[in-house]
Amino acid sequence: MGILKDIGTYEYNCPHCMENLRAKEGIEFHTRNEKGKMRPIFLDPDLGKYEFYYDYSHVFKDKEKVDFSCPHCEINLKSSKHSDYVEILMVVSEDVKFEVLFSRLYGVKRTYIVMEDYVEKHGDDMLDFDELYEI
Repeated sequence: MGILKDIGTYEYNCPHCMENLRAKEGIEFHTRNEKGKMRPIFLDPDLGKYEFYYDYSHVFKDKEKVDFSCPHCEINLKSSKHSDYVEILMVVSEDVKFEVLFSRLYGVKRTYIVMEDYVEKHGDDMLDFDELYEI
């Protein structure tokens, strides 16, 4: 799992309201599919694992762009720098926070943890991080 296995425990927070996104079932988001239907989804909090739980009446198409929002403040979590990614914060301590980017495209397994001088990559569908800036 890279450098983060040495860190130990961490949480995931909304970058807008700073509320913790972790729920009993996983990391909680509200999602909106291309048809405009909104449903909660719970993602596996372990980096590199792409298991999730959601209401199966909510249909996603392969590679569909899904909107993710915070369940607390309802603000869309689409990255302002990379529009095909969701941006949240990994909180290790009060003073140590990292940007986490994961793909908004349904079925694409691509996650980046952005640290000051290091980028950790997870998933099967990785791009070089430099390519991310070209998107």
